[in-house]
Amino acid sequence: MRRRLGFFAVLAALIAGVAVGAQRAGELVVIDTPVSEDLYAAGRSIELLAAVDGDVVAAGQSVIVAAPVSGDLLAAGERVVVRGAVGDDARLAGRLVRVSAQIADHLVAAGQEVELGPESRVGAWAWLAGETVIVHGTVTGDVSVVARRIVITGQLLGRADLQAESIELREGARVAGDLVLRSEGEPRIAPGAVLEGEQRRLAPKAPSVDAPDAAAGGTLMFAAVAVAGVVLYLLFPHLATASAETARARPWASLGLGLAVLAATPLLVAALLATVVAALLGVVLLLLYLCALVFGMAAGLFFLGRQALVLALRRAPGRLAHVLALLGAALVVALLQYVPVVGGLAAFVLLLLGLGSLQLQYWWAYRRMYSGVRRTD
Repeated sequence: MRRRLGFFAVLAALIAGVAVGAQRAGELVVIDTPVSEDLYAAGRSIELLAAVDGDVVAAGQSVIVAAPVSGDLLAAGERVVVRGAVGDDARLAGRLVRVSAQIADHLVAAGQEVELGPESRVGAWAWLAGETVIVHGTVTGDVSVVARRIVITGQLLGRADLQAESIELREGARVAGDLVLRSEGEPRIAPGAVLEGEQRRLAPKAPSVDAPDAAAGGTLMFAAVAVAGVVLYLLFPHLATASAETARARPWASLGLGLAVLAATPLLVAALLATVVAALLGVVLLLLYLCALVFGMAAGLFFLGRQALVLALRRAPGRLAHVLALLGAALVVALLQYVPVVGGLAAFVLLLLGLGSLQLQYWWAYRRMYSGVRRTD
């Protein structure tokens, strides 16, 4: 039994070790020296001021990318600002998303307000969604926009599909490909706007039955995760409570490590599967990764439920209270999935917290088992 635990602990430590090497976490994370590897950052405020030769994955209340990124950029936060060039794809989500730099490949951005500044240029297609979407820059490929209000003053060089209650193409706007407009009111097209392709007016798309179905599917998923969380707690109550306390005491470390593990492990699995000798290890690691995602989400829900219990009772809750709180947290997060952007961000943050806190527990268990080092907080 000890050897089995040791095997899983070593694999967990391997995942954590690969991820931690390129991790930055803290209240305020400032990257002011060049980074020659993939970067994973989590914190209240993240500022990237030096070039990164690799991918960047960042999550925080404020994320500012002011230096070049040679690979992909994945950023989520209340405020996401991109002023440095991105060498590949960019996927951005937040209440406020602003891009004023070149994106070499495609762009996916969602938020309450999404704005592409005059200096922005997207090298391939773009998919934009939000309350308000403003495009002052250039999109080389096709663009699809779904919003309540759309304002275009820039250059759309491919096909454009725009759906909103209010659509404005102002002076200087140019659409080189076909233009599809879906709006309840009459789109406002300025005399100086240049429309080179075919124009079509279509009725707005009716709300897709897939949207509620997706949310309902999410509810079922959270129900399954809640069951897994109950099983985790009943079998390993110390691990569940310890991971919840770690997420409370070290939220930024848990977020950062969870973010790193979430992004780095598929790369490690792909590298192992590409070899003949280590392919079996890659399959095992993939299965462990999928299990880690389920139990990471369960740990995040347990953390949420436990925090609510502690605040309400102001004392250590019992086992039944823990189970009920976990189920209640799962219900709340499942209902949030019906709220665009907010539900997804809440689930994402809980997943990172749970995944990171569990990895920290595995790492400390590994150190105690093999080196006799005890954790000191």
